[in-house]
Amino acid sequence: MEMRTLDDLVMDDGVVAQRAKASAELDRITRTAKQALLHAGIDLELFFMVPNSGDAILTYGTPGDPDDNLWDRVRDIVVAVLQETVGLERPKCNAVLCATTGPIADSVGTTITQVELGGSQ
Repeated sequence: MEMRTLDDLVMDDGVVAQRAKASAELDRITRTAKQALLHAGIDLELFFMVPNSGDAILTYGTPGDPDDNLWDRVRDIVVAVLQETVGLERPKCNAVLCATTGPIADSVGTTITQVELGGSQ
C-alpha cells in the first residue's frame, strides 16, 4: 500500500499546475462543456468547482440523478474538455458523496464527480 503524507499532496507540482490551469480557464471549461453537451443532445445543467487541496483537479456535478449511461457520456465530454483546455493526460474520475440542506435537498439527488490526474497506465 502506498502512503502519502500531507506534504506530498501539497507539493505535487502536477496537481498544483493542472489545478492552476483549470482555475484560470474555468469560464472557458464551463462554456465549452455546455456547448459539447448540447451538441451531444444532452440538456443538463452542471456546476464546476476547482478545489484548493487534495488530488482533484476539478469537481463537477448536477442537481438530480441522471442514469449511469448518461452520466458516463457527461464524464467523457467533461474529460475531453479538460484534456483540450488544460492539457490533462490520463485523468481518473471518482464519484463524490454529497448532501445538502438547501432547496436542492427536495430533488431526486445530486450527482458529483471529481477528476484527478491518473497514474501511468
